[in-house]
Amino acid sequence: MQFELDALSSTAFSNLTAGIVGETLTISLCNRPLLEVIVRERLDGRGILNLPTIEAAIAVTHVVEGKADCASLAEHFDE
Repeated sequence: MQFELDALSSTAFSNLTAGIVGETLTISLCNRPLLEVIVRERLDGRGILNLPTIEAAIAVTHVVEGKADCASLAEHFDE
């Protein structure tokens, strides 16, 4: 799943990650961790999240777009 932040959000994300180099960054949706990494360098507002299946990627996209609720993620991610 690819994502791209708008200019203002990208700047904020870059500033945030510059301050947490060496720390763990977790990206979550509906209290479900999608990604957990050690920040090695300042990050910009583009990235790719590798999800377990294409169905999981579609489910995440639907939640982000407001087409589905958080409960729809349960079948794709371990509790």
